[in-house]
Amino acid sequence: MSNLNDQMRGAVAALQAGDFTRARQIAEQAARLQPGNPKVLQVLGLAQIQGGAPAIGYRTLERALVLSPRDATLRLNVAKAALQLGLHERVEALAAPLGDEPAGLHLRALARKEAGDLDEAIALFRRAMTKLPGDPKLLSNFGSALISAGRFD
Repeated sequence: MSNLNDQMRGAVAALQAGDFTRARQIAEQAARLQPGNPKVLQVLGLAQIQGGAPAIGYRTLERALVLSPRDATLRLNVAKAALQLGLHERVEALAAPLGDEPAGLHLRALARKEAGDLDEAIALFRRAMTKLPGDPKLLSNFGSALISAGRFD
């Protein structure tokens, strides 16, 4: 692939097609051209995670976030990776600045649930549901938290 834009399109297309090895290879080439490009690092990190190297992908996403700390999508991707690794406090630190953004609330709730703080998880799920009423994943996770807490309200 001849230039960075072509490489990025190719890496994203490979990610979307489920070809995580190819996505990682292309993103690695792009990262060699522009190692300080947070978009390149984000695609590389996602490819690493999807390709079975979540810890490496998480570290790559963290590097991207240092370069682009205000990128909300990147922040959510780092939080998702942190959740996958069981880094509950990091999820909170990443998602809390997003305020009442539903995806951030959902991730915070999942992290609190995994950490055993069921009351806080339920409260966060409820806040998220006011923003996304009827969202099936959110409702399912909320129900799971209620069951885990022995509550059926």
